[in-house]
Amino acid sequence: IAQNLSVNAYDIDGNFLTKLADYQAEANGPRGMALFDGLYLVLSLEGADRLDLVYLGGGRTTYIQNSFLTGTIGKIVANPAGTEYFVIEATNTIERFQRDGTRVPISGNAFVQGAVTGCAAVPATFRAMVFNNSGELIAVQSGATTAYRYGVGASIPSSCVQPAALPANPQDIINHSDGNLYWIGNNSQVYRASQTLTGSVSIFNNTSVISTPTALWELPNGNLLIASDV
Repeated sequence: IAQNLSVNAYDIDGNFLTKLADYQAEANGPRGMALFDGLYLVLSLEGADRLDLVYLGGGRTTYIQNSFLTGTIGKIVANPAGTEYFVIEATNTIERFQRDGTRVPISGNAFVQGAVTGCAAVPATFRAMVFNNSGELIAVQSGATTAYRYGVGASIPSSCVQPAALPANPQDIINHSDGNLYWIGNNSQVYRASQTLTGSVSIFNNTSVISTPTALWELPNGNLLIASDV
């Protein structure tokens, strides 16, 4: 098979444990994950364009399927309180849903759709998102070094700031427990940055170990787990 359309569980040493959910037969592509609670995670799916709940013991069920959730679905992130979910859609839009499935706003444009006051550029290739310690939503692009820092208002962003251009196009970003943001670039390097995504410093550059990275995560001991495409 060309792709393994499934969600699998491993231990922290990289040993395979079990397959939690299989989407091969329906040709739905898992794109992003966020925790729901201690038993479930929320999965964003490209194909049927929906969010599923995946049971950490194995199994899945449809969670949110909304007529506004269309186009190319990307990664998902939960707000720090776990009460809302933000999903990349159609590469330049961010949809927002409350935990009960209600879209925010209920109708009209998505939470982020086009330019937002305070940011001159228009997003084109959203790749990943993260909340910083100030409760701002940071969105990075895979096709550009421009990033966006949004204040989360009641239904639309309350503010928008564009940090200085990054040294590479980001592929994923996390908020680490050590108080820094970490991100991976299309140049196969790993960067550390401030909570406002400024002052990026390369901390790892060895393409024999990390090449074409696609995803980034923090392990319980604080180490970084990085997925490479090749």
